[in-house]
Amino acid sequence: MKIAALFSGGKDSTYSIYLAKQMGHEISCLLNIVPYSDESLIFHYPNVRLTSLLSKSLNIPLLHAATTGIEKTTEISILDRLILNSIEKYSISGLVHGGINSNFQRTIFQKICDKYDIQLISPIWKANPNDYLSSLIEDGFKVMITSVSAMGLDVKWLGVVLDGKSLSELKHLSEKYQFNLTFEGGEGETLVLDCPLYTKKLHITKFVKKWDGQRGTFEILNAILINK
Repeated sequence: MKIAALFSGGKDSTYSIYLAKQMGHEISCLLNIVPYSDESLIFHYPNVRLTSLLSKSLNIPLLHAATTGIEKTTEISILDRLILNSIEKYSISGLVHGGINSNFQRTIFQKICDKYDIQLISPIWKANPNDYLSSLIEDGFKVMITSVSAMGLDVKWLGVVLDGKSLSELKHLSEKYQFNLTFEGGEGETLVLDCPLYTKKLHITKFVKKWDGQRGTFEILNAILINK
C-alpha cells in the first residue's frame, strides 16, 4: 500500500515508518507540520525544522506546513489540507503515525482518514514501553533526547543518546517519579540521529542547551548529513 507518514524526526514517527516498511508498505511521502509553539497538543516542536534534512537521508519527499496559532481547530485544519495534498499528489491510500497511547491524537487522525477513505496505520499502538525502547536500541536507532520537562529529568539528559546504560537509568527514574517512559505525555522529546532507514546519519555541528530550572531543550543550531 502507498502511504504517507506523519514525521517529526523523533523516535516514534521514525520507528513507525521503519515498521510500516517491514509490513510491506511503500512510504510515498512524509508529512510534517511546524507548530506555532511548544504548547501544541498535536505536533512535535523541538528541532522539527530538521525534518527537511532527514527526508533527504530517508530519500522520501517531504510535504510540510506551518501553523499560525495553537488552537486545535487551526492545527487540525492544516493537517487535513496536508493529507489531502498527499492524496492528490501521491495517490496514497493510508497514513502511518507514531502514537502509542494517545487517544486524543489518534481520534483526530482517524477522523481525517475516515473523511478521505484511507487507512490509519498505527505500528506502535499500545506497545510496552520497556520492550519498545529496548527494540529501538537493538534495531540500531540512535535516539537523542532533545527536551525534558518532567520531575526526575534534569539538564544532564539534554543531548543524551540512548543506549543500554542510559535506558536502564531512565527506566529507574520513570518508576521513581512516575513519568511516561516513552515521553508521549510531553515529558520529553527526541531526535533520531541514525537508523537503518537513513542513507546518511545526522551530525550536529552547533547547538545550545537551554535550562530554566525545571525544563530544558537541546536546541540544534546547525547540522549536516555525513556518511555512515
